[in-house]
Amino acid sequence: MGATIKEVAKEAGVSIATVSHVINGTRYVSPELIKKVENAMHETGYTEKYRKKKEEWKTGTKTVVAVVVPEAGGTLYIRLVRDISESLLKKGYLTAVYYSNYDTELEKNILLRLCGDRNIAGIILIPCTADRKNYEKVLAREIPLVFLERKVEGEDDCVLSDNEQAVYKAVKHLIKSGHEKIAVLLGRMESSTVKERLEGYRKAMVESGLEFDTRNILTVMRNEEYGEKIKCFYRDRRPSAIVSGSNHLTLKLLRVMQEMGLCCPEDISVVGFGDEEWCELLTPPLTTIKQDVEGMAEAAVLKITDKIEKRKCSFGRMRIPAKLFIRKSTQMIGRGPFGEKRFRRMT
Repeated sequence: MGATIKEVAKEAGVSIATVSHVINGTRYVSPELIKKVENAMHETGYTEKYRKKKEEWKTGTKTVVAVVVPEAGGTLYIRLVRDISESLLKKGYLTAVYYSNYDTELEKNILLRLCGDRNIAGIILIPCTADRKNYEKVLAREIPLVFLERKVEGEDDCVLSDNEQAVYKAVKHLIKSGHEKIAVLLGRMESSTVKERLEGYRKAMVESGLEFDTRNILTVMRNEEYGEKIKCFYRDRRPSAIVSGSNHLTLKLLRVMQEMGLCCPEDISVVGFGDEEWCELLTPPLTTIKQDVEGMAEAAVLKITDKIEKRKCSFGRMRIPAKLFIRKSTQMIGRGPFGEKRFRRMT
């Protein structure tokens, strides 16, 4: 099979993104780092693999697939870009990555420029908003386009994680463990992924005969001062368990819990969304919902290349299942001899 970009990055002591930029020339990289990457490619045998693959690349115009993502720092987006890039390379296409920074106007500008670029064969887009009006111009150009990770109103041709079912499973696990007062921690409610995760929470609560109380929903924006907000929420609602809607929210929650002197899972059981290496290294190891990032990337590449090469493909929405990994950040709630719930200390 030969070396991979990941192995080259490890050998060079740089990020996968840096290796990609050196190979594709999509961003400035210092001469020192270029030298490191080239040496690592030679040492791992990737140079020969790259040479053979390059012979199979598409030539002329329409040889690049643009991937537009909301940010550079999110772990999910880094992994998606990496897997998409490797999958496209196998099919003879190069990848160009653009960042919208959650700015709809910047996103519009990027998309319009891509439509006018003769090298761009298609676009894989993680949209900033669900509002179709923001994408009418690019849709009218009929450039091959696939939406990834988030829905856009009126557009069914997309690849999504099964957000609703994933959170549903997590909440059901907590309910089976004896929890009744379960809270959910979410980000921007405008996002289709957040709405789906909320629906999974609601569905699990209602099906189990528990109250769906909107007061148990806590939303925290990306750049919001979250500390006091989470503290006030906990003091007011006293949940025995919290399901977090993303990794960065999980970290914020755990940080506030530490400040408050709350223990996991003794005081609060926690389920995170997104399974990273650090989740297993925490004390206790974190129960998480793990998205199939590789599966999402492969599905997006299959869709975009089918569109580019005008093959008959299965248009429509593709849902990629996510798995629940149960570790030790959730606990069974014990009851007394008369069915009474255990006492939980106040903070």
